[in-house]
Amino acid sequence: YDVDTISVWNYDIAPWRNEPRMIAQLNIEYEDGTNDAVISDDSWSCIYSSSEIRSGGIRQGELLLSLTKDLDLWKKSVICNPPCIILSAESMPGSKVIEVLEAKSITEPKPGVFVFDFGQNISGWGRLKQGTSATLRYAERLADDGTITQEPIDCFYKTGDGNFQTDHLASFIDSKKPTEPKFTYHGFRYVQFEDLNKKPTKDTLKACVVHTDFKSAGSFECSNELLNKIQQCTLWSYRGNFANGFPTDCPHREKNGWTGDAHLAAEQAMYNWQNVAAYEKWMNDCKDEQQPDGNIAAIIPTSGWGYQWGNGPAWDSAYVLIPWYLYRYEGDVRVLENHYDNMRLYVDYMTSRADAEGLVSHGLGDWAPYKTVTPVVVTSSGYYYVDALIVSKAAALLGKDSDAKKYGDLADKIREAYNKRLYQGDGVYSIGSQTAQSCALHQGFAEALAADDRAKVVERLVESVEKSGGHLDFGILGAKYFFRSLSENGHADLAY
Repeated sequence: YDVDTISVWNYDIAPWRNEPRMIAQLNIEYEDGTNDAVISDDSWSCIYSSSEIRSGGIRQGELLLSLTKDLDLWKKSVICNPPCIILSAESMPGSKVIEVLEAKSITEPKPGVFVFDFGQNISGWGRLKQGTSATLRYAERLADDGTITQEPIDCFYKTGDGNFQTDHLASFIDSKKPTEPKFTYHGFRYVQFEDLNKKPTKDTLKACVVHTDFKSAGSFECSNELLNKIQQCTLWSYRGNFANGFPTDCPHREKNGWTGDAHLAAEQAMYNWQNVAAYEKWMNDCKDEQQPDGNIAAIIPTSGWGYQWGNGPAWDSAYVLIPWYLYRYEGDVRVLENHYDNMRLYVDYMTSRADAEGLVSHGLGDWAPYKTVTPVVVTSSGYYYVDALIVSKAAALLGKDSDAKKYGDLADKIREAYNKRLYQGDGVYSIGSQTAQSCALHQGFAEALAADDRAKVVERLVESVEKSGGHLDFGILGAKYFFRSLSENGHADLAY
């Protein structure tokens, strides 16, 4: 709400940034059954009470000083503008402390500097034993000397005060409760413990695991310990990236709601977690951020950054895919009813960006591939096709028959143009990369080929694995296409 960190994402100049403000309504029900309401207005007086929170930031941390006594001041209230145009009730569970971890070990790499290792990457914060004061620095990695390292951070933003993921916590000896921050969270496994007068024990500091309060939807366990560990890593990663009410890319450096990361993780989330309310709320955020021409930002929420860089079909399609996933996995037609017009508007926006052949090549491609860079037209046009197909199916479900035909015809045209330009013959799509081959299979383009050609597409995908020495050679998008394409086409053993 009031981030002051100067960053490439411009949250320090976001339109909602301002001083704290409040709105209140007290509903009174009397014993005789009558009711009354007391609503905050300029007749109120406000009491300013000294706070233990002296400063704080979502990426920096908090300065927390316990008070010796309250210092209260009364002032006349001031009517002010709301922090946003539309005020709406919270429609999803809040974040809470889900679990408390004890350190696996404590080391002292330098005199008076102690490092707590909690044995697990988490999102959350440290909880200090009552009567303890310390500076806590959070990180996922250790430097060669055993202290923590928070690098690299300066390539994206400056924290202003030089602190990053750092809490300064102080409480007096007679404090009756542990000390912990309230308006920040960190991504970490290690906590560097400084400014302590005595050597800490495992009871001195605990780690609070914090994320949006969604419950488990199911579980997976098998006889293969490697697969069990992969599943556990998946669950921890997802929890760590849903710590503050919307899906993020990381719980430490950025904490941004990258749309591509969100939709790529959404299907596993619907198997593992009861998180429908959070996704429905975030879809409303996407609707709020959509521009009149249909364009969508790469990060949501956004201060205004991301409409010209970082977006594109492979990311923006979150606003079409996630409502469709909610329908498929939950039978939730309401989400399609609520967002259909905007989903359609986004497909129309992509159509306005299409080239003469009907394909699109704007936006991020297969982000951060190991070695081989697949042309953006492969993946962006792939999502353009899928989005048009989804809108056609959603229109049919909602009884919009003319739209169903319109967008179904559009999808057919995109697939025809895709195969005409990108299919090279002999089973090769584009440059024959793992991403290009599996995109053609996963997104449905190869289905339009003759049976022999389609079989060759699978063969070329297998050969692309052999050419890379049995290693993965794709980025964030290919990671989803690749394993599904192998598994669905008779090569689950190779996928494994």
